[in-house]
Amino acid sequence: MYRTGDLARWLPDGNIEYLGRIDNQVKVRGFRIEIGEIENQLLKIKEIKEAVVIAKSNENGDKYLCGYVTAGQEVEIALIKEELSKELPSYMIPSYILQIDKFPLTPNGKIDKKALPEIDVAKMLESEYEAPGNEIEEKLVKVWEEVLDRNHIGINDNYFDLGGHSLKAALIMAKIKKEFEVQIEVRKLFENPTVKTLARIIEKADKKEYVTISKAEEKEFYKASSAEKRIFTLWEIDKLNTVYNIPMILEIQEKMDNRKVEIILNKLIERHEALRTSFKVMDGEIVQRIHNEWKLDYEYEEVNEKMIKEKVDDFTKPFDLTRAPLMRSKLIKCEDKKYIFMLDVHHIVSDGVSMSVLMKEFMKLYNDEKLGQPILQYRDYSEWQNSLEENGVIGKQEEYWLNRLNGELPILKLETDYERPKVQSYEGNRLNFAMDKELKEKLNNIAKETGTTLYMVLLAAYNVMLSKYSGQEDIIVGTAQAGRSQAELEDTVGMFVNTVALRNYPNGNKTFREFLKELKNNTLRDFENLDYQFDDLVNKLSLKRDVSRNPVFDVMFVLENMDFGLDKNEMKIKMLESESTISKFDLTLTGIETKEGMDFSLTYCSKLFKTETMEKMKKHYINLIKEAANNIDIKLCEIKMLSAEELKEYEEYIDDEKVQVDDFDFLTI
Repeated sequence: MYRTGDLARWLPDGNIEYLGRIDNQVKVRGFRIEIGEIENQLLKIKEIKEAVVIAKSNENGDKYLCGYVTAGQEVEIALIKEELSKELPSYMIPSYILQIDKFPLTPNGKIDKKALPEIDVAKMLESEYEAPGNEIEEKLVKVWEEVLDRNHIGINDNYFDLGGHSLKAALIMAKIKKEFEVQIEVRKLFENPTVKTLARIIEKADKKEYVTISKAEEKEFYKASSAEKRIFTLWEIDKLNTVYNIPMILEIQEKMDNRKVEIILNKLIERHEALRTSFKVMDGEIVQRIHNEWKLDYEYEEVNEKMIKEKVDDFTKPFDLTRAPLMRSKLIKCEDKKYIFMLDVHHIVSDGVSMSVLMKEFMKLYNDEKLGQPILQYRDYSEWQNSLEENGVIGKQEEYWLNRLNGELPILKLETDYERPKVQSYEGNRLNFAMDKELKEKLNNIAKETGTTLYMVLLAAYNVMLSKYSGQEDIIVGTAQAGRSQAELEDTVGMFVNTVALRNYPNGNKTFREFLKELKNNTLRDFENLDYQFDDLVNKLSLKRDVSRNPVFDVMFVLENMDFGLDKNEMKIKMLESESTISKFDLTLTGIETKEGMDFSLTYCSKLFKTETMEKMKKHYINLIKEAANNIDIKLCEIKMLSAEELKEYEEYIDDEKVQVDDFDFLTI
């Protein structure tokens, strides 16, 4: 008996299928792949006579698969890939497939892989490109190109391969609603991720007249929106907190014109009414007032490098919401070509998308570019939102959410290092950590294979981790959604964000694949009902108020996709972080994609948790993701978060064989 180096597998009918040589294994995007398995699947396609698959590397060193085939007639590459996708996961489908007349051979009569022709990737992509064939496809391609910031999108290109994600999906749906006057669910994009297939859905959808948000009539006071009411109410309880400040700090490696900066900031306030809006209670109702005159709180200072940290930490201060504008700024000169630009806007008049809009417009104005007038102002939106509530338009969505969160809501039982304060504390700390490119690529491939998104895969892992920490299988995690369901609100500045309570059930007997599928369906249904405001939901649920906690949930998950346009700007700019941290929740996990992989931050209430505890939690999250990424069909109860060292340490304390390591409280590890 000796090892031949050949690779095979038993088939259900008892036969053995030869897969090739063991040395014909390659690792692509984090997955170990048997080349022979792909070649065998190619040979099962009746038109194909011979097939060879090889791994190549691009200029960045990333591996990709190339397939070469011979056939008795010309074959359509798109159909070959479609056939392969029925049997193989997405990461095993060659990126490029080339049909050739015959394979080059070595003197021994074997296929000479080194002599195979080079694949012209640009030409291949061009040949695979299929242009729009009708008016719907043409319009839809334009929508995709605008939202995804891409050119030359073909009707067979996959939305997720083009960089699409959940946030952009919502924007695409809003533009489809306006362009085609149809209302289709966001899940349809997930089920039909190409222009060709989605166009068919649009063609069959019932027409529904698109009602634009009309301009609000001029008056002294306007009703506050749902989000503004909540933030104003919280501010009245504690007027000195900075929980809802949105500070942005930039380091600019270029000479800045102090006077020009001030002029531009005033232009932005003039352009966007939200920035010059104040709030008050009138006849028992929270209202907003837009001011035509204002005085910007702007400072310019020249300091030495050593004082920068102190200036940055001291910048964020409470706002008085009864006085506009609710924005302040400061420009600090440290060197001849090094400046710190600080901007702080209150959340009641802004959100993440708004800050992105403001920064892009600031850069354009600084570079003397012209800006078009905003389509709508925030008062138009708040008047429209209030009219929806008054006319009962969102009754179905209210019913959905009341059913979604019916019964006794679970309170997440995370063990804390310190006793929970009787009144909720916002004192926080932040721990940053990273995920490497290879692991992120694995998660992206899981997303493609399961028809989900990176957001959903990361959220599923977060749910599983919280379930393991708490021992609970009914978990509610909060998240934030842009809340801009109308296309014309895309560049409007104001507070649109809607908080969403995502309820899922990570039962230990489910596999990660099964739980991810379930989470996907829940999330898509939740995202289809975002016009109903979270603050209204909280009021309807009639929850017993606990001042030591947030209503409905205490943990958040956010995947940031904000584009501030800094990388496209000619100025050398980088974003800085302030060391002072606010934690609105017990725990918030925030992720952002980078070229190197992913950056995460774990923001936590420092009155509840020690830094050492969070250090362990971040490792457990990555460990859990690795386990799931390596085996998507693993049962949740079998996923281990602990490192080998932690397992060994705990096993020393286990005397009773019935006691399982996972039964222990992870925070004490």
